[in-house]
Amino acid sequence: MPQRFIPELIAWHRKGLFPCDCMVRLYDFDDINREVADARRGENIKPVLRIADS
Repeated sequence: MPQRFIPELIAWHRKGLFPCDCMVRLYDFDDINREVADARRGENIKPVLRIADS
């Protein structure tokens, strides 16, 4: 039930009980191989690839 679950997550985050910032790991696109290796080892929960402007 997202109608109940998402507001609970937000409340936990506001209280400092849900550190979602710690779950996101940013990788530059050039480091995509490192991201894949980290994911296989279970070292990242939510990898985000950054693509630089050209």
